Amino acid sequence: MSRAAFLAGVRLAADMLAEQELHRDTTETDTSLLAEFREGAPQANRVVPFLRRLIAEPQMVEGFAAALTDYFAMSVATLSHYYSEATEGEIFGDAGEVQGSEASR
Repeated sequence: MSRAAFLAGVRLAADMLAEQELHRDTTETDTSLLAEFREGAPQANRVVPFLRRLIAEPQMVEGFAAALTDYFAMSVATLSHYYSEATEGEIFGDAGEVQGSEASR
């Protein structure tokens, strides 16, 4: 792994986190995993474009993962139960099909 590739991965993770931060203080509910908060609309998945870039440029994986490991280690909240306990009905709503956004397709 080259230093340049590692740093590119760190920067990609930083860009992804910055994208999320842009929307943090809004009243948007379209990014929620749970269908009830999206009112039946597809999830606005802002992570997929970054993962697609990572898949296209796998040499950045180590730096990307290192930055996210550090980020998660610094996070105050522990939300793993939120995801592990979410039911199929809560995630997909009544439609029973995967909700995806244009960004995630």
